[in-house]
Amino acid sequence: MKGSPFFSVIIPLYNKEKYILKTLESVINQSFKNFEVIIVDDGSTDESFALIENIEDIRIKIFRVENQGASSARNYGMQKAKSDYIAFLDADDLWLNNHLQVLFDLIQEFPEAGLFSTGYLISYNSHKKRAVIKGFPDEFKGITTNFFKNNLYASIVNSSISAIKKSVLKNVNGFDLNLRSGQDTDFWIRIALNYKVALHNIVTGIYIKNDESLSNSKSVKERIKFLNKFTHLETTNKGLKSYMDMNRYSVAIYYKILNEDKISQSIYDAISKDNLSLKQRLIYNLPLFLLKPLYSLKKSLDKKGLFLNLYR
Repeated sequence: MKGSPFFSVIIPLYNKEKYILKTLESVINQSFKNFEVIIVDDGSTDESFALIENIEDIRIKIFRVENQGASSARNYGMQKAKSDYIAFLDADDLWLNNHLQVLFDLIQEFPEAGLFSTGYLISYNSHKKRAVIKGFPDEFKGITTNFFKNNLYASIVNSSISAIKKSVLKNVNGFDLNLRSGQDTDFWIRIALNYKVALHNIVTGIYIKNDESLSNSKSVKERIKFLNKFTHLETTNKGLKSYMDMNRYSVAIYYKILNEDKISQSIYDAISKDNLSLKQRLIYNLPLFLLKPLYSLKKSLDKKGLFLNLYR
């Protein structure tokens, strides 16, 4: 491969022995070939590293670091990147073979953007459903006019279908290592506050939802720090306020399910109620003996591929 590759594909790897080979295969099979792959093994304790360490492809570079989390691994990988554009992929997700080509075309058409993304499927227990991005028809292509409003349902960007200009990192300083939860969302917010976001809403990736990726009480509790990070900007940015209130709402609900009423109420009180629907307000005020089975029903339906959205 002559010269610098167009994309550097960053894959943080931690204990994904069941997924990493299929994930890597989905990269190797891309129709667009001008890329390098940077895999950062974040101290895996299973067979993840052993499965990939002898792969013979000059485009693939593997680094091993002590376990410090996916954000640290991504930051490390971005420091090693030789390309002007960085594409992200988690070690248990998949790309369709046109993903990098679609991103490349999007970059050529909208070079003024700093963040680029595509449509995607959500897969759980082999059931697949397209992520419906608010305000955008299928196959939409262009610059998003209200990034935060459009993010209120399914996310426009995530860590497996998005790409950024490497120069963006100078202003946003990578993923925030002080956050133990919400790091990805925080990263996209900081970019979207300063750069245009381009979207081609055709499906090119598959987010694999599994029991390991589902929220747990520890990660939700650690999300409070993220919820308060942008309050100084929310007074003048209504879209950001609405988006952060949606994040607050989901955490407030979870704390209520944990029977942590005082914390739940403090988070709920910080929400502008104009940003909540009647349905959301009714659900929050349900007694716990009704809210818990409702939440259990949602999880059960998710596993059957119905992905019921109770809270929006």
